[in-house]
Amino acid sequence: MIDTSLVFIRDQLASFFANDLQDTTTDIELGNIAFFETNQSDSIENKVIISLVNTEEESTLKNGKTFERQPNGAIRHIRRPVNLNLYILFCCNFGGGEQRYQDSLRRLSRIILFFQLQNSYEVPDLEGAFKLNFELYTLTFEQINHLWGALGGRQLPSVMYKARLISIREQDVFRVGPPVEEIQGFLQGKGQ
Repeated sequence: MIDTSLVFIRDQLASFFANDLQDTTTDIELGNIAFFETNQSDSIENKVIISLVNTEEESTLKNGKTFERQPNGAIRHIRRPVNLNLYILFCCNFGGGEQRYQDSLRRLSRIILFFQLQNSYEVPDLEGAFKLNFELYTLTFEQINHLWGALGGRQLPSVMYKARLISIREQDVFRVGPPVEEIQGFLQGKGQ
């Protein structure tokens, strides 16, 4: 689901650049921006790079039901889905010099415009579809410093979005049983 989501957003963003903005020169790729200042940096030069920098469980949806009633009355026990938020960093890596820096800033503005025009996407999946909602995630200067320090490079023009809500669920049923129709108890008192 995570890979499906990132590939889908990459394709939507590339389509927006090509069709809506008539910009066919911008390459948009999934990649690890931590490779920016390594010997593998050639693969992410002059591109918009989309990197997953964090995942977080959505704790507000943790208490879902763990069973489903079947039409025949049986109870099907299922595992709770894991609901995730993804923190996605969009970096514009178009080199140095004033003109190249302006190119990076222009593309960064277009990414923000893309999510401003539409911040909710229905992502097709093998089991149907799921919805992703994007919100701009603003980092403090200290958080930016820690993020780029952890990524091992100098800061590039970038913006981070929090993508809510990927639901990862194992489809296997781990137990099927009859419904509870009667509770039998045993009272334990003094002298018994």
